[in-house]
Amino acid sequence: EIILNYYNTLIRRDIIEKYKIRNEMVLKDLIKLLLNATHYTGSKLFRTLKSLDHDVGKATILKYVSYITGSFFMNELPEFSTKLKNQLQRERKIYFVDNAFIILLNPRTGHKEGRLLENMVFYHLKRKYKHADIYYCRAEKAEEVDFLLIDQSESKRMIQVSYNLDRLVTKEREIRALIKVGGKLGLEHGEILTFDTEGKEKANWFGHTIQVTMTPAWKFFMNE
Repeated sequence: EIILNYYNTLIRRDIIEKYKIRNEMVLKDLIKLLLNATHYTGSKLFRTLKSLDHDVGKATILKYVSYITGSFFMNELPEFSTKLKNQLQRERKIYFVDNAFIILLNPRTGHKEGRLLENMVFYHLKRKYKHADIYYCRAEKAEEVDFLLIDQSESKRMIQVSYNLDRLVTKEREIRALIKVGGKLGLEHGEILTFDTEGKEKANWFGHTIQVTMTPAWKFFMNE
């Protein structure tokens, strides 16, 4: 109840009243869509809200998204690209200021621990590496690395988040993404943050070899 009261106060005071929003239902449905998503584009949000019979333009939707991020309720992460146009047009990942909002306000049951862990890692990185640029990065066939940190010296660091690596198919998927993105960027080391898996191993995919370090997230939070 405390979280719900805080949510309602934040939305009303910091967004609806501050920006004098008249169509509250559009805003509230937009927030629900974002809570249920991991990525978004303005076009996808526009199409979904239109299917819900909301008469609202894409420019207004993007303006509302900027209000939501401006209230610090949500943060977004662009995809890494050397071309600014691509960064602006491609999907952005979504992170919320507190996992409680995802758990309580997301109507879906069986919330994935991986999303909650990734959300925590994002805010840790944002606090810890204030002078680094943070992105997510995709390879050619949509394999995705959750975080790419680029510091002031242009040094790059890949971090993947996976709650559980017990299933071989999951472990192979996460490592394959590191290898493919690492090959694209010329990187030879990647990290996977997990709930409790720890270790190191070398992996190879189509001629590109990478050293993978697996670390429990709690150790990462304490040592970083």
